Amino acid sequence: MLEVANDVGAAYPEMFGDLALSRDGVRNEATKRMQAEYADAIESLGMTADFPGLANFLGRGAAASTDPTSLALMFFGGPQGSVMKIVAREAMLNGLGEALTLRRQFQQAERLGIPKPNPVTQIALGAVFAGALAGGSKLLYRSGRDEVFSAIERAAIYAKARLNCAGTLEPQRASLTGKAAVDAAGDSPERRAAS
Repeated sequence: MLEVANDVGAAYPEMFGDLALSRDGVRNEATKRMQAEYADAIESLGMTADFPGLANFLGRGAAASTDPTSLALMFFGGPQGSVMKIVAREAMLNGLGEALTLRRQFQQAERLGIPKPNPVTQIALGAVFAGALAGGSKLLYRSGRDEVFSAIERAAIYAKARLNCAGTLEPQRASLTGKAAVDAAGDSPERRAAS
């Protein structure tokens, strides 16, 4: 490919400008562009004076979610289980994913002349974040499911109270009685024991 580029560059010198059409020349140009992109990202992080660490963390997380190693590990989840099993499994998988990408990160740090990653911190933070995300989402799912079932239960109690009162009381009184039944169901000992 470089041979073709050299031939085209000889015929049209303005097409490639100052780019050295050799393997090292292309690599050096790519490195310069990556360093400029990295400097721009660091400058952008500096603009988030309130939470630069959070912006850095979220940026790294977004990059990790598109990493081929992380994508491959997505298929190794296990069956559903207790929250603790899910947290442990996800923490282990993400810690493994972080460990597998460290070699590439060290190479990139050396190439760009930037600080090298701290392996222990990186693996630990990756594991903790994955475990917290998996456990938190499972807990939110369970609490959301309980809220939906609670709303359905309350609607059924209200409908039953409305049907029981429909023939015997005037509509307004039936509505108040139905609301009282729903409120009572919300305060029932069974309901309090479940929450």
